[in-house]
Amino acid sequence: MTDAVRAAFRITIPSDGRTPPPVPTTRPLPAVNSGERLRHTLKIADESDPTRRARRPAGVAECEVRYSVLEHTQSAPADPLQMPIRTQSSKTTIIADFNGDQGCKSAWYCARWRNSRGETGPWSQMVLATIAA
Repeated sequence: MTDAVRAAFRITIPSDGRTPPPVPTTRPLPAVNSGERLRHTLKIADESDPTRRARRPAGVAECEVRYSVLEHTQSAPADPLQMPIRTQSSKTTIIADFNGDQGCKSAWYCARWRNSRGETGPWSQMVLATIAA
C-alpha cells in the first residue's frame, strides 16, 4: 500500500525514522535490604511512582548502580562518578555479594537511569547500608 492510498483512506502514514528515547528526568529510589550475611539486595523504584517496584520509567533501558565500601568512620563519597560501577542492569532487583574482609563495613550506593542511547538522568540520593558479617 502506498502513502497516497493511505492518505486517501485517511490511514496513518508511518514515519520514516524511529523516535529517539527521551533522556530520563526522574531519579531512581534504591532501597537496601542488608539482612543476609555478606549480601545486599537492592530494590530500585522510580521517584514518580515509588510504590511500583517492578517498573522503570518510559524510555529507560537500565539502571546504573555505583557503590563504595568504606569503614564506618569514613563519610559518604562526594562524587558518584568517583565510585566504581556495581552494575548496569535492566532489572529492578540487584544482588550485591561481598567477601569476608568487607564484613562490618559500610556500603554507599548511588544510582541513575540510562536510556538506550546511553544518556543518563539525575543521580539518586546516597544510600548507606552496613555489610553484615
